Amino acid sequence: MKNYAQNIKYLSFVYLLFNLFLSVGCERKPCDETPIIDTIEIANPAIYKKALTSYSGNDSLTFKSETGAIFTFQGEGLIKGYYNAYEFLEDRCNTKLTHVKGFEGYNFKTNNYNSDIEYYVKISANSLFGADFHIVIHDYDFYRDSELPPIGHSWYLQGLLINGKTYNNVLKIYRNYDPLDKSFLYYSLEAGIIQINFSNGHTLTKE
Repeated sequence: MKNYAQNIKYLSFVYLLFNLFLSVGCERKPCDETPIIDTIEIANPAIYKKALTSYSGNDSLTFKSETGAIFTFQGEGLIKGYYNAYEFLEDRCNTKLTHVKGFEGYNFKTNNYNSDIEYYVKISANSLFGADFHIVIHDYDFYRDSELPPIGHSWYLQGLLINGKTYNNVLKIYRNYDPLDKSFLYYSLEAGIIQINFSNGHTLTKE
């Protein structure tokens, strides 16, 4: 009986020792916290940079508000740079990918309004979707994909009457690319930004 009890203790010890070695041998390697980084340039400039042809970058823009106040914005030339877009892979370590993506655009500075206008093309955070065309004012980001349809396409509005002027080939671009958002702007390749409409009723209209 004593030998039987000793054998049980011995077998239990061997079993625990075996599991210890097994757990150590199969222990997962720690995750590498170093992010994977790649750099992606804007591709196919004939398409993705088409929106930049609306301005030279050194233009002087004038807008009138709904109250009749006049505001001016002055371009500062072409701006080029990079921004970081992050993606997490669905793996055990939730690996972080940092895509360093290019952008080009213009910054229109103002001395008599409380926000500048940023106007640029950048590669989308999801590289599958190519590039985005953005107009940013008051942290309102109005954007769409920058592969603009050819002039005369059904996506364009024709005969749009604003401030006594008629505009053709006008795109309606929504804040955050959301057609349900009440903030939007009218834009055309020929006239640039025609009117910016904010959800609070504030407007800026091209003079």
